[in-house]
Amino acid sequence: MSARKVWLSLLIGVGVAASQTHAIRGPRLGLVFDPSAGTLRPIVGIAGSSTMGDPLPLGEPLESAIVSPSQDYALAMVGKDSEVRLVRVGPSNLTLVKVLLGPSPAPDRMAISPSGASAAFYYHNSSAITVMTGFPVGPHISARMALTRVSSPTALAVSDDGKVVLAGAGNAVVAVTEAAEIPVTATLGSVASLAFITGHDGLIADGVKNEVYLLRGAAGAGILSLLAGAGQQIAGPVSVAASSDGRKAFVANGTSGAVVILDLASGAPPAVISCHCQLTGLDRLADGSLFRLNEVSERPLWLLDASPTRAVRVMFVPPAPPGRSVRQ
Repeated sequence: MSARKVWLSLLIGVGVAASQTHAIRGPRLGLVFDPSAGTLRPIVGIAGSSTMGDPLPLGEPLESAIVSPSQDYALAMVGKDSEVRLVRVGPSNLTLVKVLLGPSPAPDRMAISPSGASAAFYYHNSSAITVMTGFPVGPHISARMALTRVSSPTALAVSDDGKVVLAGAGNAVVAVTEAAEIPVTATLGSVASLAFITGHDGLIADGVKNEVYLLRGAAGAGILSLLAGAGQQIAGPVSVAASSDGRKAFVANGTSGAVVILDLASGAPPAVISCHCQLTGLDRLADGSLFRLNEVSERPLWLLDASPTRAVRVMFVPPAPPGRSVRQ
């Protein structure tokens, strides 16, 4: 199929699939995907006093989902063929509204940009990345990129403008644009996580060497520098993320169960806060300073509150009481 026909079929595939609207009332910290319920749940309440809300009745079970850092939409896989759906989140309602990418096979990996403006979809069978921008109101395909230097990336990140994608697997990370694949590094122990900060600057976590790197200017020549290592208490990093203003970087340590906070603006010594839990990620929730640290399960959900107006703290959200409805 010609590139023109591929683009046309993808564009036609962005169509309305449903218009199911459900009310969400009261304060909430954000939405999370609950794999056991096959749907999204709101975290009901305020920071320090919250609980898991009831599963949202979307009408169809979700195979998987990732929620935008802006908390105004989610990308969900639905059905046996794993169509990608856009779940729109309004101030007082949630609607399952679109099928994205039409009849294309299910992507093998998805990533959403730091502000939620863009998303990237990787397809192993075609060694290609499709980028969509304009989320959540008017998502459209903005780029189609080839990825040949890294096979089956285990980590993926996309910039807010959708012009650069970072892809990594094993010891290598590349920056991908429509025009080229730019090698970033091939000397890692094993890439654990990738994240953009602001613009085309990014973070790279090495889970074997216990190191975190800062990448400046990923779309061009790129300058890679060591940001922190074992001496700064990096221990088995599983995820990296940045604050919404780009002044701080967060590293979730799988080995030590602690989060290391790096000051990108002043270079001050890192702060370390222990979770005493099994960290699996750093997913931004409400107001850009709250992060989810683990997956939804029958155990408590742990959150990092990194608000600049108070001391950094770790909080837990108790699981939803079995058989009881949580007022939303």
